[in-house]
Amino acid sequence: MRRLLWFAALLALVACGGGRPYVPLPATGTLPNGPSFLDDDTDKVPCPRSAAHGVPLVIHDRSGLPIRRLTLYFTSSVPSNLAQFQFLNRDGTMTTFAIGNRAQPFPLFRCFPGSLARGGRRFTFPLLPGGRVWIVFGKLPIAGAANGQFVGPTGWIRGKAGFDVPYDTVELSDNNPGIFVNMTRVDMLGLPMQLRVLPPGKSKPWAAVGEKTDQYVRLLREMRGDAPFGQTVILVRPLRVPRIINPSHLPNFPDVFNSASYYPGGFINKVAGYYQNPPAAITYSTAYKSYCPGSWSAGSTGSAFTFTQGGQTNTYPNSQLTTNYIFADSPAYSSNTCTYLLDKILLQELNRGVAMTASHPVTAPSSFYPKGTINNQYACLLHNYSLHFATYAFAYDDAANQASTITNPSPRLVELTIGRMPRGLPKPLPRKVCTALR
Repeated sequence: MRRLLWFAALLALVACGGGRPYVPLPATGTLPNGPSFLDDDTDKVPCPRSAAHGVPLVIHDRSGLPIRRLTLYFTSSVPSNLAQFQFLNRDGTMTTFAIGNRAQPFPLFRCFPGSLARGGRRFTFPLLPGGRVWIVFGKLPIAGAANGQFVGPTGWIRGKAGFDVPYDTVELSDNNPGIFVNMTRVDMLGLPMQLRVLPPGKSKPWAAVGEKTDQYVRLLREMRGDAPFGQTVILVRPLRVPRIINPSHLPNFPDVFNSASYYPGGFINKVAGYYQNPPAAITYSTAYKSYCPGSWSAGSTGSAFTFTQGGQTNTYPNSQLTTNYIFADSPAYSSNTCTYLLDKILLQELNRGVAMTASHPVTAPSSFYPKGTINNQYACLLHNYSLHFATYAFAYDDAANQASTITNPSPRLVELTIGRMPRGLPKPLPRKVCTALR
């Protein structure tokens, strides 16, 4: 048994950019290594009941993976205490996580063939805050911990539970009224998917979200050829299918923002120099957040970024702005404070390569990921290969309406399409740096 210090299966309900971000939260608990795909025994699981009053889910599986292994789990926040979490039990009711219990698997092929566009029962899920469907080819341990917490799998740590199981997640939450859908890629892209909510005429802002599944192999090839981001593409064994991991989860990913190997003198030093001697005054507007009204004047001492409003100054050392800190996009300050918000905007602008502009926040997507900057190429490529160029590639990527979300006040059906999964790692394309295509 090994201790997992944190997991990334939970949802924070307050966002910097006006949406609802997917943010890793700490938890404690234990999980065994595995289970491996070959050890899966979902064919022996008694058929459970799905939610009695919920929304039906239909999956069009074009993955090429063994459809008999396709299994779902459903978790959510507890409505009376959003800091705690629960799972859909085999009797169709929600059960709060506790030490000793686990989320229940819902095998589709045998138990809910109607959800695979066949005749028979459909899997239905309840509309609850922070609702999340886990789409798994096999079985995952999602284990209860103390105080209504749970420990989920980590698809990015070799040898840990879930690493060798093809899976992904979709947020399907209560929107009071109706449904809120979020296709998050904050941690990884495990399965290329598209999702829509019927009736489509009531879905906003788009009728469908997700990856351009017919171009998934091209995405993998571009990512592999975009050094050093090629190392984000790994192989999930034993089926030998690819998975793309957020570089913030790779402990040996180089510090591209500071290393002179990627930008002469280091890119953070370049940005700090711009703030120290800007061609025009740099301002950060925070008026859109009631807890931090007004506008700030930004500058740099050379070794730290400074933000001043009246007699108040917030300082952020260059040394804090490592690549992992930027890509994780999780400020080391108390939320809902000016100190937090200014750091959050700076991190968003660094991820998108638009920190060296006069006015912030930058809200024009066509300007994101420009040539000649160090930026989050994982995010750039995922956006370029997503419907409407919208995806959720880092923790607060919803700012400027970049998240792949749908709302629908009266959902009758949710349709999820899983795209074709190649076997093995596609050959990388010749070196090419991603820039915005919008």
